[in-house]
Amino acid sequence: MNQQQTTFIRCFMSGHATLAYQEKLNVLLEIADIFNDKPFDMLFYNSLPPFNAKIEDCKLTQEEKATYDAIANRLANKIININTALYQPNIKNALINGVRSNELIQKVLPDLLQTKIDEFTFTQLKSVIKEVIPVLDTTEERKALFATNLQAWIELKKDNINTTQEWTQFVQTHIHPEAFNRLHQDQVLTLFGATEEECNRFKAQEYTKGDKKKQVANELRWISKTLTAYGIEGCLTDLLNLIVVLMFMPNIQASTADNPNKIINSQEDLYITDDNLISAISAFFSVVNESSDAKRHFEQNTFEVAINDCESDDLLSTLILSQIFNIKMVIFQCPNTEPFRELYIKHHNIPNISFILDPKCRNAKKININHVKAVIEYLTTKH
Repeated sequence: MNQQQTTFIRCFMSGHATLAYQEKLNVLLEIADIFNDKPFDMLFYNSLPPFNAKIEDCKLTQEEKATYDAIANRLANKIININTALYQPNIKNALINGVRSNELIQKVLPDLLQTKIDEFTFTQLKSVIKEVIPVLDTTEERKALFATNLQAWIELKKDNINTTQEWTQFVQTHIHPEAFNRLHQDQVLTLFGATEEECNRFKAQEYTKGDKKKQVANELRWISKTLTAYGIEGCLTDLLNLIVVLMFMPNIQASTADNPNKIINSQEDLYITDDNLISAISAFFSVVNESSDAKRHFEQNTFEVAINDCESDDLLSTLILSQIFNIKMVIFQCPNTEPFRELYIKHHNIPNISFILDPKCRNAKKININHVKAVIEYLTTKH
């Protein structure tokens, strides 16, 4: 009797690593019937920015931790983690141009395309000044200098910015002509008075907030975010990671051949330059926007499942995936609070749509509930 070839069901996921999230992945391993393919195996391509919530951030009981670890063992060699640094404004602008050129996004999320200054990043920067600068491994005088310079940046007038070009000129004039070449979180503080030697010390530092250990370098990323704060609403990292997955799949497969569980840092592990990324973004949207059958361009790497945490870049990724592929299940991870419970009650019985009402999901302030409703409405209409 001929052996039936294993079908790989691919899932792109961009959520927060909590116990409820992990349990949902475990369920996916059991539901071959929705895919009508047997035997099958799952491959999870996970967008993993360093700032996403991790299981270490969750207060698990001993029993919950045992459950999580058991599922993690089952998922071993099935998850490929992707992280692409999104610092350069030229990369961000390429993404914005691509998003604004896409007719589906224009139709479903028109107000998301409005460009403006992301004031949330400046709110977070105030927390950096208050909580992170005081713990830096340097003198009190140096810490005071950094705090003063960062506060001056917050207070600069930004009222008359109408284009990305105006924002770029504004930053280069008031911060430094080479500001956009120093946006990495390990060196961005040099723009506000730190030396390279100090930054090398800071990137190895940890500090405690409440009962959590935090990396200083991860928190300093908010400085970088304020310097690229003009654009469409929210972060675009998950969308960028999706584009890397679809455009550089052979590179990813080669990089993970010996270690499927490694975290792929696109620029270092895949040797992707900023110019490569910008070209790939442009080529990606050209295919998606101009081809009536974009799926055939990616037919070797079809995706059937999308999991998102309801933030803007996750919703964009879900829309793009649904435009290219016949997505058979979309899973929305959201806080177990209102108005998300109401959304679950209204839509959880719809075929091909599922929810993770997650008590450990703490991103409610980053979610535009109207955007989530618009994407769900589109998906229900499509199916």
